[in-house]
Amino acid sequence: MTKRFYIFFLLFINYNFNAQILPIQNSILNYNQVLFQIKPVEKIKYYEFNVSEDYYFEDKLNFKNKTAFKHIDSTHSTIVENLRFGAAYKWKVNGYDSTDKLAYESSINTFSIMPCEYCDTKKYIFTQSYNDSTLYKNGLIWCDLYHCAIDRKGNVVWQFPIINKGIEKGRALRDLRMYPSGDLTFITDTNVFCINKDLEITWKTLHDKGKLIKHYANFHHCLRKLDNNHFMVLQARPYQIKNKKDTSLTISYDDDFLVEYDESGKEVWSWHTSEHFDNNLLKQIATTSNKRKISLHANSFSFDESGNNIYLNFRDLNRIIKINKRTKKIVSQYGQKLSEIDTLVFQTNLFNKQHDVRILPNNEITMFNNFSKDSNYVSSVLHLKLPQNKTDEFKIIWEFKLNFDSITNGKSDRLGSVELLENGNYLICTGENGRLLEVTKDKIPVWDAMLFEKITNPNKVLKFPQYKIAFSSSLYPFNFYVYKTTNEIKICNEGTETDTYVFFSKRKSNNKLFEITLKPNERFSYNFNKSLEKKLIIKSIKSNTSKEIKIN
Repeated sequence: MTKRFYIFFLLFINYNFNAQILPIQNSILNYNQVLFQIKPVEKIKYYEFNVSEDYYFEDKLNFKNKTAFKHIDSTHSTIVENLRFGAAYKWKVNGYDSTDKLAYESSINTFSIMPCEYCDTKKYIFTQSYNDSTLYKNGLIWCDLYHCAIDRKGNVVWQFPIINKGIEKGRALRDLRMYPSGDLTFITDTNVFCINKDLEITWKTLHDKGKLIKHYANFHHCLRKLDNNHFMVLQARPYQIKNKKDTSLTISYDDDFLVEYDESGKEVWSWHTSEHFDNNLLKQIATTSNKRKISLHANSFSFDESGNNIYLNFRDLNRIIKINKRTKKIVSQYGQKLSEIDTLVFQTNLFNKQHDVRILPNNEITMFNNFSKDSNYVSSVLHLKLPQNKTDEFKIIWEFKLNFDSITNGKSDRLGSVELLENGNYLICTGENGRLLEVTKDKIPVWDAMLFEKITNPNKVLKFPQYKIAFSSSLYPFNFYVYKTTNEIKICNEGTETDTYVFFSKRKSNNKLFEITLKPNERFSYNFNKSLEKKLIIKSIKSNTSKEIKIN
């Protein structure tokens, strides 16, 4: 990372992100789906949000006719979409009472949205062949190599700006995704970051070749923020199996390993392939292939519902292993038999060169199945049920082959991801095939996108494959506000997802009072007892975030 990269982030760190006025005065945003919020005003029936580009705002005589957006909302916050990258804005809020008379008028606030080179149609092209909005949930698609979140029409909504040569254009960010908390995570070759949507770094761990911590180990492929706010990431380092009698028979490979870091960046758990995988199997692979360097290529991991077991996928071994997190022992293995001594694996030839394996409830898994084992291959998405004993067989629950139409040839040698969405559809990144898809259980493509990048030397239009993609309903999926009146606590779900909120009374210990589930834009009021309650804590179950209200 260059110094310029950190200076950019520091610009955002100085802002007070807990302020009640949003967007923050004079802020520069990297997204155009914007949450507007003011302090709540009592006895206001509804609020009118007026947003205009700066030069229109100065024309006070025609302001009402020139307002870019005017939103009416029953609460003191609202989300406005499709603002213009590269524009400066002013905004104000009017509040109206129960008689519809103007009872409140805010001051004029300003912000701007930085330009976006990803919106440049001279550099990037977006095309679609399927777009049935009745069969998918509207929202954002996070595209890692594109460094953007796009809407269903391919418009950029959020961008990670290219600000220095240390982040290679189009090839640096991998596994970019948004969590219910609003945090975003991504990987570069030697760095792991957690940021918020405003590009403020909230967590990072750095391995710099010039300043080694323990040893050089590159981060790769998969990063997850865990429910306990820790982070787990795949890493790799060179490793050798030495032959004491004949050094010419030394076998080398990349030792893929998992590391869990706590919130302070301290390593609290790790698992190394070199310590737990059967080295005799790897020796046999080397002997059979007559190679002294072999490839394992771990590329994904996921936890089961209990959180006790990790499923780690090895692409080049055509193998998925189940690890008990507490004991670190390999509990089960699934895939192709590697040699005659490989007798502990649940054997199958259903998948090959697989990517982004995810464990689901009931011992089911999904994967992007590159299946690039010969020239006639066709890649696919697989949803399987895993065997649990030697009499069980692998069961195909759902399979979607990529040669479903003639737009692409259905072949993808590498990359790719699949996410089973809450609506039952499958969100698919076809890797090198260059196509993004949403497909129903009935195998009907209901949304697709293809990104192309124009290059000038030589003058070509190239597919712009993504490493992985991810879905979120908006930039504010689990946003809620809480405020106190004379004798009430009011809560409103301002996010784009249904959420459950737990109310705790904070005395000597947190005492759970009740919980309430609210759909987007739903509100709830709670009459509190001042003599019994000093503070209230309201926790969002989905985002695992809390807000505290003082009663006295």
